[in-house]
Amino acid sequence: MLAAMQDGFLGSGTLQLGEQDWLMPDEVMLSYEHAVRVDGVAFACSGGAKVRAGYTLRVDSSWLGDESVEIECDGAPNTISLSDPVSGVTAVKFTATLLEGDGAVLIAIAAGEAGDVER
Repeated sequence: MLAAMQDGFLGSGTLQLGEQDWLMPDEVMLSYEHAVRVDGVAFACSGGAKVRAGYTLRVDSSWLGDESVEIECDGAPNTISLSDPVSGVTAVKFTATLLEGDGAVLIAIAAGEAGDVER
């Protein structure tokens, strides 16, 4: 809820990870009717596990980014700033895989600028 009140909030998704999830990453996708600019993503995880969390951005019909980070699920925020903001984004896909532990809850957040952003 705190992220939703911040300037630049583009949406969030939640992934619940369990032991069986190591075979195939869980994913959640945010889609936008109008293109947005994405400046970065953030993850917060709880449950005491370790996860690999990542994202990709869709611009037109191409998927870009494919960045990931290992996260300790201790509740601390983990921000990935893009070296350059990406305009013309129509979707953000978040993925997560449980690396260690019994389970975790991961919150993924996209930040940038909504509205009519040039492609």
